[in-house]
Amino acid sequence: MEIRIAVPRLPSGLVANLVGLLGLVGIALAVGGLTGNWWWSALVGSVFAVVLAAIAQTHAAAGERPVTKPVLAVAKSA
Repeated sequence: MEIRIAVPRLPSGLVANLVGLLGLVGIALAVGGLTGNWWWSALVGSVFAVVLAAIAQTHAAAGERPVTKPVLAVAKSA
């Protein structure tokens, strides 16, 4: 009896996205720590969330374009 477990592949940009997300969280926490007010952290975090959502929407819309095959032009001799 064999038991096979399929391990899903990680997307290629996952590590870079996680590092970027941790960087943004660090910036938001640093702003709150430097100002001494958590409202500034909430503001910075919210701005980051809106910007990332806008970027994700534009990239999702760009990914839905149909892929066309390139057309090779062949010159005819007379």
